[in-house]
Amino acid sequence: MKRAELEAARGEMSAVATDHVLLGFSNLTGPYGTIAVNPIVTDIVDEALFANLKSIGLRDPDARHLMYAVANDCDRFVTLDRDFLDRQTALEARCRPLRIVKPSELAAELRRAPAPGGAS
Repeated sequence: MKRAELEAARGEMSAVATDHVLLGFSNLTGPYGTIAVNPIVTDIVDEALFANLKSIGLRDPDARHLMYAVANDCDRFVTLDRDFLDRQTALEARCRPLRIVKPSELAAELRRAPAPGGAS
């Protein structure tokens, strides 16, 4: 039921914009004048940060997720994954001002926040 609700609301959620970097183009000219141009793209948007996150102990996929959050100036990284939570202090120190929080912590934070426009 929850998965269906999440999938139905997918159009209301935004995705991070910075998830790849264009490195250049590869050009191939054929013997009869045909030309093929292919982009060379990487999904590592910050090599130094990615390497640092891996050195802290994150696996490649987890390091990518956190790297994308940092590269897109996200305020919070919401997770229940122990790989992040067990390294929270070290990861937050490297990814400032990003905070790593559990869903329950974010919910509590949002309940405490003033309503938009200052209304209570």
